[in-house]
Amino acid sequence: MKKRLAVLFLVAMFTLPFDSVFAGQASITLACEDRENFPFVLGEGSDLKAENPGLSVEVLRLAAARLKISVNFTRLPWNRGKNALRYGKVDGLFNTGYTPEDRSIGVFPMRAGLPDDSRRMATVPFSIYTLKDSGLTWDGGYFNRKNLRVSVPMGFCVVSELRRMGLSVEESPGVSNCFRKLAYKRVDAVVAPGTTGDHLTESGRAEFSQVIRLEKPLNVQPFYLIFSHQFYSRNRDLAELIWDTVAELRESVAMKDLEKKYAGL
Repeated sequence: MKKRLAVLFLVAMFTLPFDSVFAGQASITLACEDRENFPFVLGEGSDLKAENPGLSVEVLRLAAARLKISVNFTRLPWNRGKNALRYGKVDGLFNTGYTPEDRSIGVFPMRAGLPDDSRRMATVPFSIYTLKDSGLTWDGGYFNRKNLRVSVPMGFCVVSELRRMGLSVEESPGVSNCFRKLAYKRVDAVVAPGTTGDHLTESGRAEFSQVIRLEKPLNVQPFYLIFSHQFYSRNRDLAELIWDTVAELRESVAMKDLEKKYAGL
């Protein structure tokens, strides 16, 4: 009898209109950093840009439209965003790299006990930047100098890795601030998402004219949308469906068109 009821429930769920199945969760709130992370989130401050808000924002809006839910966005300093997620003040946080420690603040898409990178939002190199006359090199495993001072965007996943390497790490709010420290020789190098760093070095801004990127990145990281434990416990099916939809969109023609648009900005 119990098996029959379970089957009937599943049949009913999949024959209902989608918005009936998830009628109790018609709106979700997602957070991102209040600093520019080109091309994923553009502009700075608490509000999204009205035009060209960023690749990640547009993909999430497409996913929400496909699933017939509404999505609200809020921008916060990165560590505040992580705390908001931890305490369930927001439903999700996006453009998040993975560290085992971050599983305490939110839920990643998982497979076989590991983050499922097939359901990532993007893949991003964490590149190393220095000044043209620094003489600094990186062979993919070691720097040619010791006692390096490195600036990294605040709260990013590479901070713990760099500290394990014995480097002195200074966290700063946003890649632009990291580059300013480098330009004034307050640090020896910057490690930052290569998409954002390259956008700044190619922007023609005089203050960054002496900044160069080393050939090999520190590493390459998937960026994820993660959900709060509170949201996931109440809306597991919806969370899984959002991750699946983002994965489908990432390989879609619509995504290729968006990538071309942002590449031209």
